[in-house]
Amino acid sequence: MYEAPDRYKRMVSARLPGGESLALTNQVQDDCGSPLRDAQLISRAHLAPIFAAANIVAALLMGSLLWSKLPTVLPISWAGGVVVINLLAMHLARTQSITHVGRSGRKVPQWQMVGEVLLRACAFLSLPLYAFPMLDGATQATSASLIAGLGVAALGLVVVPACVTAWMASFTAAVCFALFVGRDSLPFRDMLVIAFTLGAALIGVFAVARWAFRQLKTNADMGSASESASLLLQEYEQRGVGWLWQVDAENRVTYISSRMTALLGKPASALLGHSLPALLGAMPSSVGSCSRSSRSIRSKWN
Repeated sequence: MYEAPDRYKRMVSARLPGGESLALTNQVQDDCGSPLRDAQLISRAHLAPIFAAANIVAALLMGSLLWSKLPTVLPISWAGGVVVINLLAMHLARTQSITHVGRSGRKVPQWQMVGEVLLRACAFLSLPLYAFPMLDGATQATSASLIAGLGVAALGLVVVPACVTAWMASFTAAVCFALFVGRDSLPFRDMLVIAFTLGAALIGVFAVARWAFRQLKTNADMGSASESASLLLQEYEQRGVGWLWQVDAENRVTYISSRMTALLGKPASALLGHSLPALLGAMPSSVGSCSRSSRSIRSKWN
């Protein structure tokens, strides 16, 4: 009967006080190759175009709103800067999803991702907050509503909770500043609408962020468990102490180890897709040995 190496048995059996497998925890927190970190980077890259597009469209709308209120060069240069920053950040996220994943990938520090989000938030909020005291009441209401609405763009950051918190904190502070500055010029009804928009964005975004991160972590844990099982099976097969095969519901071979192909004297290509009982029909002694080996493997995994 095959015995797993002690290092694997200790890794798989060790448990933390909360009941979580130490093997999974170590892999998730491993700086050199965390499945959770990789999943975050890949998902972040998929959402990056949506997040960048939301920022760019909002900047164009805000620029058109401030066009007649400020010197022309300010809205143009500001909108251009927001567009460039978001395009560069999107490109960076997509690049990191390729170069920083896997065991050979370098870890992307969380502070770097949070800093990037804060930079994009400050870039967008800079001109509207600067111009806000100089605007009339109607323009202030539209500007504040646009700022509050852009908070929903944090849905493009839900896979990294710290980034969601940084983005929403920035826009919450900006809306509070706008409402304070415009307390005398903004109708109370408009202030309520703006506050409601921001509140709905906060509740919705954080709820989605919690759910998305939980799903991402669950998938990463399942991937870690599968990797641990693969390590054990590889160790078993490489030691050459038994035979491994896999069959479908109709007992057709879908996988067969090299040791078993050598025993049967046929290449794997000639065995895959064929009935295992038929392949072993001419080898009664082998059938008994294989059955005992199969029972041993199953007993180790059950």
